[in-house]
Amino acid sequence: MRKLPDLGARKYRAPIINRPDQVPIRQRLTLAVLTGALWAVWLYLWSPLITLLLWLLATWLGWRVVAPVMAREHLLTSVLQLLAVAGVLGLLLLLWATVEYLRFRNVSRRRWAAGVSTAELASSELTHAGLTKAQIEAWQQSRRLLVEHDEEGRVSGADQP
Repeated sequence: MRKLPDLGARKYRAPIINRPDQVPIRQRLTLAVLTGALWAVWLYLWSPLITLLLWLLATWLGWRVVAPVMAREHLLTSVLQLLAVAGVLGLLLLLWATVEYLRFRNVSRRRWAAGVSTAELASSELTHAGLTKAQIEAWQQSRRLLVEHDEEGRVSGADQP
């Protein structure tokens, strides 16, 4: 196990590996696809605001272009019909929310994850360095820990810098 130089608590920085040429093409492609998908999700989350702005623009254009041409009685009837439909849909949404609240108000489906004991962690397949329970407990109590892994991702050791 290698020892890191003692740089003090405030000056210590974790080693950052920045070698994109050594990253496998499959991993780079996966990262690119995932990045694109998350950008699409981010844009999708902004779509309600964009829709609202477009609706406001259409309303303003409709009021400026269509309202002077239409008769006042017909315009008032159309606006009242639109408000009635919006009111009915709002009431249906409130009814649905109330029904769902009444169905699930006393039901808790959340579960805690099962805890892993130190002995189970020491004997797991994630470590092959013959770690003891005392070593893992010491690692859990340390403030900083540099963990080393083998090619298969299993823990092979650790240093406490």
